Amino acid sequence: MKRPRNTSSTPNGNWNVTLPVINVRIESNHYRAWMGLIGKALEANDMNERGWEEGIVHLACEQNPQWDCEDTEIVERGTTVEDVWRAFKTATKWVSGGGKLVDQEEADRRASICVSCPKHGNVTGCVGCRGVLNWSFDLLGNRRTQQDANLAQCKVCGCELKVKVWMPLDAISGDAIDGDYPNACWCKSVKP
Repeated sequence: MKRPRNTSSTPNGNWNVTLPVINVRIESNHYRAWMGLIGKALEANDMNERGWEEGIVHLACEQNPQWDCEDTEIVERGTTVEDVWRAFKTATKWVSGGGKLVDQEEADRRASICVSCPKHGNVTGCVGCRGVLNWSFDLLGNRRTQQDANLAQCKVCGCELKVKVWMPLDAISGDAIDGDYPNACWCKSVKP
């Protein structure tokens, strides 16, 4: 799969792709706006399947050989409305459960599993989510795992793993994504 090396600057010819099935060209000078327009076009044509971003970005790189794209096996995904809803439900359960965190040993165990997981990677977030993420980090205080420097996000649920590894299982909202976690994942038993 291919993806642009840099999405923060606009390439010559803007961000653009022609969606072959519906024969629509989508163009924008801002990457996130472009992705939003693509999502709307796909949704309008009942084609908005989860995980479409990687394939569309690859297609755009193929259609625009002048772009600086790289071949990569890293599968990035964006934050979805479902991710935000799960995060809200988890925060609600966590606060109503007393706001307790797991102990250091358990957080370190979970973090070690996460960094070696094939579903560990980069998930792009929304600007509005940064405030919630900063609030989450504030709640952790000075707590860090031995793997914090290596932890990113979970490509199954979209969670920031530096926070999630500290959450008790009964606070984490799974919402039927359990089947997507690898068998070795500590979240495998999370219930909706």
